[in-house]
Amino acid sequence: MRISLERAATMLGTSQQMLRRWVEQGAIPCDDTSGECEFDLETLELWAKKRRLPFDREVALRASQEREVAVDLHGAMQLGGVHFDLEGGDIPALLLSAVQRIELSHSLKKTDLLEQLLAREEMASTGIGNGVAIPHPRHPIEGVPRGGMVATFFLKQEVDFNAVDGLPVSVLFLMLSPHTKCHLQLLSQLSFCLHDAAFLEHLKTCTSKEELLNCVKTMKKKLTRKEQLSGS
Repeated sequence: MRISLERAATMLGTSQQMLRRWVEQGAIPCDDTSGECEFDLETLELWAKKRRLPFDREVALRASQEREVAVDLHGAMQLGGVHFDLEGGDIPALLLSAVQRIELSHSLKKTDLLEQLLAREEMASTGIGNGVAIPHPRHPIEGVPRGGMVATFFLKQEVDFNAVDGLPVSVLFLMLSPHTKCHLQLLSQLSFCLHDAAFLEHLKTCTSKEELLNCVKTMKKKLTRKEQLSGS
């Protein structure tokens, strides 16, 4: 199997510049007959093992998958579901109720997820203001779909979440991501929505999953137009 210089550098945990230097020095086997430096995967792995260098076959594949998967807030929210009348008088009770409602893969235990969510809240509140909190684990979660998942919860009663503006929280967006890039992209898209006054007003009166997802679709179009204008 032939692999590119970029992928080879990722597998070896080094920079492309350093890998090029090794090639120029004749220290590493490389095939440049195609006009671009390429490596044979098996030969490269054997070369690394002989020199006791780290070599990870999977890391390049994972990085490639992270780049290829289109992260879409609307799809992540569809997957996570929209839930109403979430009960709980404080943060631990709310998060317990939230975790019990969502569907997870068999590889992800709800007790483990709850522990991670509570640990994140102990570091700092995920209450971002305007009655909204975005609870999430501190680290990416294995077993979460590649595009991430956002479960939306409308609380039965407002709860003090130690939010930055001091206001009680009425809506939770529980965010689970398989890798950091996915988390940042979902957070960026959600933040765009939450900075829109009309979207925030809609959260106060929303009564169905369809209403919310249609509103998110509208916001997605706004974001796309904004990105197109900024790129033109």
